[in-house]
Amino acid sequence: MEVEPPANVGNSLVVDELHEYISRLDFYNDLRETEQSIKRNIEYDDIADPPTLEKQDSANNLPLKFLTETSYVDVWKRLFLYEARAQILKAKLEESCEPEKVEVLFTEEIKPFRYFNFKRLNTFSKTVYSSGSLVMISPDPINNDKPVEHLLGFVDSGDNLRVKLVFDETFKQKQPEKWARFDRTGEWNIKLLCAIVTVEREHRALEHFRNIDLTIRKTILNPIEFQNCLEEKFQIP
Repeated sequence: MEVEPPANVGNSLVVDELHEYISRLDFYNDLRETEQSIKRNIEYDDIADPPTLEKQDSANNLPLKFLTETSYVDVWKRLFLYEARAQILKAKLEESCEPEKVEVLFTEEIKPFRYFNFKRLNTFSKTVYSSGSLVMISPDPINNDKPVEHLLGFVDSGDNLRVKLVFDETFKQKQPEKWARFDRTGEWNIKLLCAIVTVEREHRALEHFRNIDLTIRKTILNPIEFQNCLEEKFQIP
């Protein structure tokens, strides 16, 4: 069933780009950090190097000033993706929830996502699904030690367990066999991975950067020039 996006989409559309990027990742291949490396990053509050990020995108190579608003947004967007990966890696050790069986009640299409409305079959499960939480979905039993064919998705509503997954033509063309296997109803397996609420909030603020006061924007883009202006203005003769 395909439906029109709600009129009041607001902030939900802002994080769709972030959700789409993460949902296209493979949990085992794109996030294959070793346990030792993950522990090291947790202990030193560092960020693990995700495989697709270039070194110049790291926080150590941020420019001291930005020439345009577009360059500022582009640089920070990449860093938000970097941070989102780091949180998922960290969750591999620090957040562990048991997978459970669910049943598809119905689906809705709001491209590029397909929203799956699930019924939880384990009434004794203590897992709490909050809006924005990252989950793994698979037709196979999810074993913490053995990789399974899966999709990553985000909880849209925790009360009724509504999950959005990327189901678009790109997915269908690049992975037709996987598409066919996941394009179904019936019983599934789901596992809660982690929440990335902080990254979502920062990403949303970045998207609204162009809407803030012009003076503030200039200060953020070139803080050194702003500081020099202050020093000249208040310099004692």
